[in-house]
Amino acid sequence: MNFFLLVGKGKIYGVVWAQRRCFLQVKYQLYGSHYFPYIFYLLNYLTNRLVDALDTLWIMGLQTEFKEGRDWVKESLSHTLVGEVSTFETTIRSLGGLISAYDLSDDIIFLKQAEYLAPRLFKAFESPSGLPRGRVNLKTGKSRLSGSGSSYVLAEVASLQLEFAYMAIATGKDEYRTKSEKVFDILKRITPRDGLMP
Repeated sequence: MNFFLLVGKGKIYGVVWAQRRCFLQVKYQLYGSHYFPYIFYLLNYLTNRLVDALDTLWIMGLQTEFKEGRDWVKESLSHTLVGEVSTFETTIRSLGGLISAYDLSDDIIFLKQAEYLAPRLFKAFESPSGLPRGRVNLKTGKSRLSGSGSSYVLAEVASLQLEFAYMAIATGKDEYRTKSEKVFDILKRITPRDGLMP
């Protein structure tokens, strides 16, 4: 369904203008960050925002902005510059953004970048419990639990499966699906009788 059929004509220009403005803000912040490569947290945050916006740009018909984003992904996106990242945020925003942009556009550049990122994020699943750790270093592959390092966050461990299932289909590497969906078996075993997880 065309985006413009879903939004009333009087609101179209405001919505498109707002999306375009957000894209430009992120673009200028991110392009400027090349001069400050030591700001790893900011760089990862802005990268996630730009990549996460690609599918919205496509759906809204903002092809000029989508092409700019695509060119940046091809020429400048680096997953090893930032070091340690949130497994959850980087999976749903960067990996999810790349594979949704690929799914919509069939542009292989997005899948190649996703293939480069996915195995680095997937290191988070290499834990004794089988549950993905909340933080992973994209350079070294080392992972750790989020926060104080003593517990997992349910929303994080149980919401990464969609992106990895798609990667399994797109790459033929079924381990992405089987290992990430094993989380559901683990959670089923430890779920209390009332069904409420802490």
